[in-house]
Amino acid sequence: MAFDIDIGFVCLAGRKEGNEDFCAAMLPPAGQEDMGSIVAIADGVSTGGMGREAAQTTVTSLVRDYHGTPETWDTTVALDRIIGAQNAWLAGVNRSRQ
Repeated sequence: MAFDIDIGFVCLAGRKEGNEDFCAAMLPPAGQEDMGSIVAIADGVSTGGMGREAAQTTVTSLVRDYHGTPETWDTTVALDRIIGAQNAWLAGVNRSRQ
């Protein structure tokens, strides 16, 4: 079954002047349609500093790396491994800045 997907987003700043949220979407490459599309949204936590950068690198890594995982992995396994690796990397970056 084929269908069309329309992707869009709107992001408005809340009480603070800047908005550090980030989102992205990626359609599957040719030959990997069975894996489906991926969309990710992250709230840039400004109180920790560099929230926008953390949100952007996390979302970008997730949507870029998802289709590189083995098709035999369940979606939850693929997401868990990608997010776990990204969180470990972010924690390391945070430690090195202190």
